[in-house]
Amino acid sequence: MAACFLQFKKAAHWAEQDLTIKQTAQWYKDSLPNGSKDAWAVKEIDTPWVLPASRAWPRGETLSEQEFNLQMINTGNEYFQQCWRQEKSILDFWHKSKKPAWWTNAQWINIYVDDKKLYKNLVFTKLFEYNPTTKIIISHDQKPTTGRQVNRLKKSIFNNQWIWENVSDLETFFDQQVKNLPWYQSWNFDTIPTKNYITLTELFDVDKVYQFLLNYEEQMNQRVDRNYVERIHTLWHKSTTERLL
Repeated sequence: MAACFLQFKKAAHWAEQDLTIKQTAQWYKDSLPNGSKDAWAVKEIDTPWVLPASRAWPRGETLSEQEFNLQMINTGNEYFQQCWRQEKSILDFWHKSKKPAWWTNAQWINIYVDDKKLYKNLVFTKLFEYNPTTKIIISHDQKPTTGRQVNRLKKSIFNNQWIWENVSDLETFFDQQVKNLPWYQSWNFDTIPTKNYITLTELFDVDKVYQFLLNYEEQMNQRVDRNYVERIHTLWHKSTTERLL
């Protein structure tokens, strides 16, 4: 979904430079895992912004809007400052249902998990790699050697667990480990958002994705490019479904 919004010129591009729609499609293609050997979290597109808070862990949730903005001014990179001065939309993501005080004025787009089995499969497809022979699970998302350099530094400081040994099976691991992680516990699976949302299953339907994006044409002052959406969706859908458990 983030890649679909990057077609809009008003959106600050995650490539840290302005790209054409054709260039963005190629940039996105290059970011996808190449076959089953590549871990998704190692190559996946990511924001270039460094937040004074964690998108998945409790750190920074109590910051006020003023404190957050001040830290972004002092620590944000030059590209962020440039996009802010140009009044571009700063596209980001958040892995928790709880909205922090410093983003109350932001516009939220929600993905409602309407299929928990599919959600669980996606968690193991993208976040955790299980080796049934060694009985080891690795979280590439939290591994200190993956991601942007600044994120590697943060992960090495906070030292979140990223490897589990003697894992008997995925069901037990999901129930005993994943469900106890802060980002999972903060997720609201029962309440359907009242607006600005698309369901998890709808993400797999290119027509539903396209129709959803049409809601933002006026705000972004640009028509949605159907061909671009189909190109991005085909790439994502293929990479995702061929890796699902």
